Amino acid sequence: TIVLIQKGEVVAAATARYHPGTLFVEIELLAVHRLQQRQGYGILLLQRLVKLTHHSNCRWLLASADDTAVPFFVGCGFSRKITIPKRVYSKVLTTYENALLVQLDLSTLADDDKTHRLFATCATPDDYPFLAS
Repeated sequence: TIVLIQKGEVVAAATARYHPGTLFVEIELLAVHRLQQRQGYGILLLQRLVKLTHHSNCRWLLASADDTAVPFFVGCGFSRKITIPKRVYSKVLTTYENALLVQLDLSTLADDDKTHRLFATCATPDDYPFLAS
């Protein structure tokens, strides 16, 4: 779980869960307070999740996104095309009505990849001292 606190108030949070034996991490929650949206907080949290997941020997990051969140994830490099075999995730992932599964293939990211659109969109999480994890 990662929580973004500014001036003593929670402005955004993200929770992810590793599913042993599956090589993927599921983003269970990625939320930004409605008055704080479109200020880069969602991307910041997603960057941190990707960095943590990338170093855990997992191959994919999955999210079950509602219709309004899919463009955000796709804009950050996630794909609507799921390459993980359904038998791998179907037993452990919770699906939601009106939600679409999106994935980021972490094997396409290099440790120093600043050109990937997720990392090129804003500064690195280290530039934000108010990020607590």
